[in-house]
This record gives sequence, C-alpha cells and structure tokens, in this order.
Amino acid sequence: MIWNMKRILLYIFVFIPVVLSAQTELEMFLSQRDSLQKSYIGRPFSEFRAITLDGKIITDKSLRGKVTIMNFWIQGCAPCMAEFEALSELYYKYKDNPEFQFLSFSHNPVEIVEKVVEANQLPFMVCLVSEEKCNRLINGSGFPVNIIVDRSGRIIYYKTGGYTAKKKVKEALKPMEELVAESLKGIRRPGKITMRN
Repeated sequence: MIWNMKRILLYIFVFIPVVLSAQTELEMFLSQRDSLQKSYIGRPFSEFRAITLDGKIITDKSLRGKVTIMNFWIQGCAPCMAEFEALSELYYKYKDNPEFQFLSFSHNPVEIVEKVVEANQLPFMVCLVSEEKCNRLINGSGFPVNIIVDRSGRIIYYKTGGYTAKKKVKEALKPMEELVAESLKGIRRPGKITMRN
C-alpha cells in the first residue's frame, strides 16, 4: 500500500510536471515557428543563383511571371524523402501550364542528389546550391521547406517541417495544391497575400 502511494505521489509530483513542461515547450516552439513562417508571407523571395543537374543556371529572376513551388530538401531527412511522391503528383498536375514551375533545391553533393533523383524518379527541376546559400534562402529553417512564390516574386506560402506517413504528407500538402490552383486561375488578386498552414 505504501509502495502504491509512493508511485502515485511520484506520478503527481514528477511525471505530470515533466510532461506538462514538455508540452508547453512544444507549444511555444510551434507558435514561434508559425509566427516566423507568417512573417515571410508577402516578402520578395531572396536573390539567388543555382545550377540545375543538367547545368542550367536558375536565378531569382526566373521566378517572375510564374507561380513557383520551391522545395528544399536534404538526403538524410525522412520527411523530405516522404514528400517526393506527393510533390511529384502536384508537379504532374500543373507541369503543362506555362505559368507554373517547380524548383527543388538541395545542398547535398551532386552524386548524392543524382542518386536521390534517380531513386525517387523526381520529374521536376533539381537545383544545387551550397549549404550556406541554402540556409540563407530558407532562413536557417529545418528541412523540408516548401515555398510558393507568386508571379511577382513574392512569397505567398511558407511551410517548414513535414511528415513520414503518406496520409499525413498528402494532408499537409493539400493547402499548397489549393493555393497553386487559385493562383493559376487568377482567383487571387495581385498583391493579395494568403497564409496557409
């Protein structure tokens, strides 16, 4: 009986506060992350210069006049790899629209990037940037990062993090698909900024 009472007291005074503290820290982190992501909405995307796997040079000027999805990933990131199938489906849905483009970025060495592209049969353009440039472009966020830039080069969607479960990945990317569809149909007036979670 005394042993059970000690367990109960231990649970009440040690485990519950630890769990609540961890939950509070997670909520604070998520709130800060969401605030940071919202702060990018409406800003012009940073200047950049990248090289595609086939040697083509891509710059921030390539974003003008097109609705652009930008995906940032690294090879050791499980959520990054888990997104590729759904991102490829999104690419195929809009690839024939001349006002749409999809750019994927990685700072991994070219040999690793080529293996990832081949293993996942990535259909979209993959750009190579240095680790320093990659971190600057995503403001030091973790991976993956998905950004949508409107025709004027302004960020209309910014989301960091991801999932590994296929169903969760599809749910998380649904707002991206809706925003791309709206932007391409011209439903969104130029200069109107929308935040999607």
